[in-house]
Amino acid sequence: MQTIIRIIIASVLFFTFKLNGQNNYNFNTKLTEYLSVQNERINFNGVVLVANSKEILYQRAIGFSSLENKTPLTVGSKFKIASISKSFTGMLVALAVKEGKLKLEDKIKQYFNECTLREKWDEITIQHLISHTSGIPHWKGYKDYWTIKSRLPLNTKQVLTDIFKMDLVFIPGKKVNYSSPAYFLLAVILQKVYGDTYDGILNKKIFKPLKLDNTGAYNDLSIIPKMTSGYHLLPNDSLIVAPYRSSSALKGSGSLYASAKDLLKWNRSLMNDSIWNSELKQSLFNPITDHLMPHNNKAQYGMGWYIHNKKNDRLKSYQASGGTFGYSSISVVYPERKLTLIVLSNISFLPMHSIWSDMEKIILEKPFKLPTIINSSLISIKSLEKFIGTYRASNNMQLKILEHQGKLFAKLGSKPPFRIYTESHSVFFGKKVGVRFTFNVLSDNKTVTGLKTEGKGKEFKFKKL
Repeated sequence: MQTIIRIIIASVLFFTFKLNGQNNYNFNTKLTEYLSVQNERINFNGVVLVANSKEILYQRAIGFSSLENKTPLTVGSKFKIASISKSFTGMLVALAVKEGKLKLEDKIKQYFNECTLREKWDEITIQHLISHTSGIPHWKGYKDYWTIKSRLPLNTKQVLTDIFKMDLVFIPGKKVNYSSPAYFLLAVILQKVYGDTYDGILNKKIFKPLKLDNTGAYNDLSIIPKMTSGYHLLPNDSLIVAPYRSSSALKGSGSLYASAKDLLKWNRSLMNDSIWNSELKQSLFNPITDHLMPHNNKAQYGMGWYIHNKKNDRLKSYQASGGTFGYSSISVVYPERKLTLIVLSNISFLPMHSIWSDMEKIILEKPFKLPTIINSSLISIKSLEKFIGTYRASNNMQLKILEHQGKLFAKLGSKPPFRIYTESHSVFFGKKVGVRFTFNVLSDNKTVTGLKTEGKGKEFKFKKL
């Protein structure tokens, strides 16, 4: 029955298109069926758009803008894009440098007197802020953020007061630590040098020139036409209405919303030469720090963009992604092909990097095996017993596989367990974590010696104890 449903969805969504002058029937069908499978596997709900510098090659909406009202998503639906917002802030900083409004080496103490009151804060430069090398913590270091402050309508002064109370996690410039509060400071600096609001600067410098009519700064009170409702995927794989999070502390780092077509205009402006000159774009996409980003496959970092250099069979790419309660997103530009992939979802937090990797293989017509699903009810509890136990990796990382009410769960270290689903008789996957578990089963089909995990660009091997 599930196969029939996928075929129906694929048939409804099917259309033909051209990539590099060729009729790519397989690309279309594979990507369409992949979306329907992921809708079933991990509750993927969203919009996907693939284009080159001249034409849209693929665009599809799958799922609902409102699950309560069963309102379908459209390719014009709007989503919070979270940290993709940093790519816009990066451009504003690059423009300010070009216009002589500021310099990357400027110390931020010239904009904030508070910096002189805290140790090492007076050493932070604008370049440190934009490259995540300032030492300013992410939200974990913002006192009471997740328990209290993220729910409050704070003004700029209140957010700044909270930021300047934080202790630096290292001496500025010495290491890298992803920091959204650092981008809030960038937004405030831009306001100071331009004498305008952050939203106003965006409108004047980017939104109006590019005619981004479906992009803007999200606030918690305005009714935004075509704005999707946000939903959150729990560890038990059920969906709930996304928890509330105030946008007040997200200025510069994660406050924007957009449609996929507007992000296409934005990405195309960076692939073509009609709007921004090559020197400006070079400043965006040249590494702004020698430090690699450990949380993103050791990518380099430009102004708001991750830079993934060509490696093995993967093309060079510039990537921005975002995640907040109710939304997951990723935007990728392949400069050598002048190709872009945009994925927006109103479900948090989906494994977007795994989805990106899969879609990239399909789009570039590389070997790719479509994920499959086996009806778990057909798997007996007895056949699951062989997987139960404790597994240890060479780095002493410990993983437990547990069984509860005929279902398998994985538990890594002290983290809470999450359910894993059957892909084949020896392969399982976790919906939210985006990790595949492949068990080593001997020919007797009873003995398991270990397992391999794959996900987020990493692979680990475990021995069963």
